[in-house]
Amino acid sequence: MVRAMTYPMRSLPTYAIRWVCFCPLAMCLFVPLAAPRGVGAAEDNAAGPPRRVARQIATLNNKRINESSGLACSHRFRDLLYTHNDSGDRPRIYAISTGGADEGTFELAKTAALDWEDMCSFQMGGKSYLLVGDIGDNFKLRPTVTLYLAEEPATKAARGNVQRIEDWKRLDVKLNGGAVDLEGLAVDAPGRTVLLATKEFWKNDAGARKHRCRIFFFAFPREIPKGPITARFLCDVSTPSMVTAMDVSSSGDRALLLTYRDLVEFVRRPTPIGDLEPWEDAFKRGGQVITVARQAQPEAACYGPDGRTIYITSEGVPTPLLKVDGE
Repeated sequence: MVRAMTYPMRSLPTYAIRWVCFCPLAMCLFVPLAAPRGVGAAEDNAAGPPRRVARQIATLNNKRINESSGLACSHRFRDLLYTHNDSGDRPRIYAISTGGADEGTFELAKTAALDWEDMCSFQMGGKSYLLVGDIGDNFKLRPTVTLYLAEEPATKAARGNVQRIEDWKRLDVKLNGGAVDLEGLAVDAPGRTVLLATKEFWKNDAGARKHRCRIFFFAFPREIPKGPITARFLCDVSTPSMVTAMDVSSSGDRALLLTYRDLVEFVRRPTPIGDLEPWEDAFKRGGQVITVARQAQPEAACYGPDGRTIYITSEGVPTPLLKVDGE
């Protein structure tokens, strides 16, 4: 209450001091109002109070992972994760254990990595897939971005060796609002929906520069089309900071957005007829903030196979692996 005053108390007339000190209604006037929810709200309150905390469980042994930018869990092997570097590396996917051990490297054959920003894993039609997003566009110059789809390898690669993935498919995607920098990629497998999250800035009415996250979506195609797929705008999402990664649980009832400060988890509520509410409703309602230990730059996050446990990595070497226990 004292912070709200813009002048010293002694400068007020005596009657005014008495009025402020003894009138309950007047005191209420000095209580700061809470910022509205949604884009542009105060970042600390953007998605609710922190409750769960990420803790470090390992350090990655593979020193070639120096800029971990995407993370996905295995649906074939227990305690196995996949990650990739940001721009500057070959189109490689690194397998790691939840204890930080190097479990081999895979490389997509006959392609390149322009700006890989995120990846995810999912099961559909009885098969396990990996989807990698070459979706970064800092200067908003790309008319389309690219997703690489491949079945999860049935065997682990030998440690220290690189195993080529020859059979993969390419999905070109354009956004209906024009080029934008994307950082998050996720698949709602039960709903056959691909979600994309932006990392961008906007200016409020006062001209102040604020971070912004928009969610785009498109239906997962039953057959890979020859031309680009159009991703449509879904909604704005309020987050504590700029978004760096996204994932959706295997059951399709939860989504996470990792930011430079913390992680936010959104939970879809069931409807009276037993299905789940639209993603737009869950995102607009806001989520639960999960505190992330201050790392160099949290860049990648994913759900474990149980759809509740969360894993997080950060850029830089040594690369930490963090875990959020499921509720």
